[in-house]
Amino acid sequence: MILQFLAQGSLLGVGAAAQPGPFQAYLISQSARHGWKATLPAAAAPLLTDGIVLAAVLVVLTRLPDTFLLVIRFAGAAFILYLAFGTLRGFVSQEEPEAEEQPDSTQRSLLNAALMNLLNPNPWIFWSSLAGPTLVEGWAESPWLAAAFLLGFYVIFVGGNAVLIVVFGSVGGMGQGIRRALSLVSGIALGVFGIVQIIIGIGQLPTV
Repeated sequence: MILQFLAQGSLLGVGAAAQPGPFQAYLISQSARHGWKATLPAAAAPLLTDGIVLAAVLVVLTRLPDTFLLVIRFAGAAFILYLAFGTLRGFVSQEEPEAEEQPDSTQRSLLNAALMNLLNPNPWIFWSSLAGPTLVEGWAESPWLAAAFLLGFYVIFVGGNAVLIVVFGSVGGMGQGIRRALSLVSGIALGVFGIVQIIIGIGQLPTV
């Protein structure tokens, strides 16, 4: 049973790591701008915020109005667009990206990644619809099964984020032109993700 829940968590981790989203776009933009060493801690940002998401989903979310996820979606969209603006502003001004590791850029990347993950509706939907029921099922049988599920998921998910950061950070280190191109692409991607979240949110607004 432990291996079964470990495998289930690992498979969900593969899907979460491989799925394009605003969090992955942000990791790419930061690794291109500041280098993979400064951005690498941001790969573990979900470990800082998913506890809040899990608690809300498993304990509180069912008691909250349907507008809760809608508020999260609009707040997340605003934050994503803010990050997209910062990324594209650096590209337009032809500002030289900081490729060296700096403590302030490392802390800022981790903080922004944690805020993005918390305000991103995807983790809320993921844990409430896909992973949450499996976690509850495992916990009902034994806490060890739930722990195996979480271990399998986060080892693969955080590891996948780390691989993404190292790969794009290494590519960005090949020259200023490549770094700026990655910043442009990731900035546009962030902007698109933010706009899409707003469009989805508008479509979910209650009709008068």
